[in-house]
Amino acid sequence: MSRSSIVCAAIILVSGRVYADNWADLVRSGRESFTAGEYAKAKKTFGDALAAAKQFEESDPRRPETQIHLANTLLELGEFGRCEQLCLETIADVEKHHGAKRPEIASTESVLARL
Repeated sequence: MSRSSIVCAAIILVSGRVYADNWADLVRSGRESFTAGEYAKAKKTFGDALAAAKQFEESDPRRPETQIHLANTLLELGEFGRCEQLCLETIADVEKHHGAKRPEIASTESVLARL
């Protein structure tokens, strides 16, 4: 576990909240866990990152980015219903705020195709 991941986890444990400024560290830690095949850990970390991302504006691109990471993780864990639901929410949110021709939609549709 990297130093920044440990610090981030300590802040979350002490405060009981996930702050938006921890988003990048959470996503980085989630990616590390996902790459290492630690999907349950990645799910938790990406869930925390999504909680942080929800503190940003609804149109902020970090929201769908985080949702796509979480959806990929859910797919690996076999949580197909939740994965599909999250993908559909992501597509609807991106279309609402940015239109239908966005790379986030293609990435989300890729997850749905694998589902």
